[in-house]
Amino acid sequence: MRYLAQVNQIDGVEQSMLRLLALQVTDTTWQVTEAKEKVVAAPESKGFSHRQLVLVDMDSDDAIKGIADATDWVLELVGNYLASGITPTFLKEEASRAEQWRQVLTLQTQDLSRRSLEVEARQEQLKNLDQRLQHGQQRLREQWKSLITHAETMGLDTAELVATMEAELAGDKDKDGDGEKSSD
Repeated sequence: MRYLAQVNQIDGVEQSMLRLLALQVTDTTWQVTEAKEKVVAAPESKGFSHRQLVLVDMDSDDAIKGIADATDWVLELVGNYLASGITPTFLKEEASRAEQWRQVLTLQTQDLSRRSLEVEARQEQLKNLDQRLQHGQQRLREQWKSLITHAETMGLDTAELVATMEAELAGDKDKDGDGEKSSD
């Protein structure tokens, strides 16, 4: 485990004490220690001055494996984060903005999915209407052929029959154009 600690030298005592300030949880995450007065003896603290910040490596039994000056580490933090304006407040604001964007994108995705389903449903309706229209046209052709055949067998003039039918259809269209249906 790695800690950020402060060297505390006591007058008249050769051995210094280390006040453990923060514990490294992951490579990029640190946690302030619960007990700010957690102190361990530092037998190899010679060369460090009173109140100097150090990085302390400890094993699972809280035995010190190594102590190093934290000056370069602190300067790296300042250069990487504080010099570029990355503060906890900034990070929280960015996380909040990212969450808002995520929510907007989710809503837009849901809206696009809904619209896509509506378009697919309308396409299916148009396809069904087109099939019904084609089927209706086919039935009309068959009925027309049957009518022509029937008229010919009865000895009627088919040209006169066609003209009469066209006149009837044109008259129905004129009446329907006014919004009124033919009552014939």
